[in-house]
Amino acid sequence: MKMMVRDNRKTFGYYSLALIHKENKLQEFLGAVYKEEHDNTPALWTFIQALYFEIADLMYSRGDDLQSIKAIVEKGLEVQSIKMYHYRKRKKSLQDARKEEKIDNYPEFKRAFSSSAAFQHYYNILQILSRSIIFDVDKNVFQKYAEDVTIPGADFIFDYFIHSFDMDWPVNGKLNYPKKMESLYQASNAGIVDEIESNLTEYTLSWLTKLRGHPLFGSHMMKDYNYTGYWCFEAAAMAKLKRIDTPSFLGLRYFPNEIIN
Repeated sequence: MKMMVRDNRKTFGYYSLALIHKENKLQEFLGAVYKEEHDNTPALWTFIQALYFEIADLMYSRGDDLQSIKAIVEKGLEVQSIKMYHYRKRKKSLQDARKEEKIDNYPEFKRAFSSSAAFQHYYNILQILSRSIIFDVDKNVFQKYAEDVTIPGADFIFDYFIHSFDMDWPVNGKLNYPKKMESLYQASNAGIVDEIESNLTEYTLSWLTKLRGHPLFGSHMMKDYNYTGYWCFEAAAMAKLKRIDTPSFLGLRYFPNEIIN
């Protein structure tokens, strides 16, 4: 049965070639990290994790079945604990060399919001949490990832999404990017279907504009297979958690409607 391309900004042939390119790059990085450990090992695992999610997005854009994509998303999540192990090992090695006593085991999300890459880092985590919800990943794999990248109260949307997997995770964080996330936040608090749909539609319609400055923005014009698809996964994740399964989002650009139906 022939696949139906979901994101028609590119062709089936483009996505297939892009997948070959990303998969070759993934094998190259995996070969490097398993060959020997060196100073760049944590960074290599970061690239490996990103490649898994890029491959998953390309598969979705191309029209692959959801179960095969889920397996790739779970592999990307599992890389987190490996990455953190090498990060902490590297940090301890540096601290021992400097004779420092305290090891900083802070999860990733404790980086300062004031850094220039703060929103990019935030949004990358948000997309991973969103993919996890819409593809129904393994609960234990998801919880391990969440514990490594954030803490309760760090961000409302993070808390809300993680709580869907872990009922003991409190939802009391602040909204770190109110201008960008307000409609998503309003959808989470709305109890009427029309309000939820309205807020998610508003969020999705302005979604790509909110990403100005993020590498995803304008990636369809880049070369070297950088484009993996434009998908507002967080809106779909919210719709799924709110049990919105009406056809209201059919035809809504960037909204992966098939996933929640």
